[in-house]
Amino acid sequence: MTSPPDGLTGPRFVHQAATNAGLLEGVQADARAQRAAHRGAGRLAPENTLASLRLGYSYGYRMAEIDVKLSADGVAFLLHDATLDRTTNGKGRADALGWGELSRLDAGSWHSAPHAGEALLEVK
Repeated sequence: MTSPPDGLTGPRFVHQAATNAGLLEGVQADARAQRAAHRGAGRLAPENTLASLRLGYSYGYRMAEIDVKLSADGVAFLLHDATLDRTTNGKGRADALGWGELSRLDAGSWHSAPHAGEALLEVK
């Protein structure tokens, strides 16, 4: 997919690209599902965290695109990448650690100081 033009970002760009490709032909729009926050609040908070979901909600988003992984012991949790390196203070494959270890990682410091200590979010 190409980069969005100026002024057309996030869900509006995706919707326009899908429309241009004919992917939405015949699909009825649901007024409750017009916008989805990407990984919670996009770049405004650490992705796939409770902070990002809350911030997205505060901006009027009632739906979010999130990513779910399974820990080594089968616990579902939010994380985009296969590895922990980019968005946590952990290293290596996310599925190699149990939830006990994963739950102690910092998933916010990489983003900004106000989000330091933000935890990975378990899906129950």
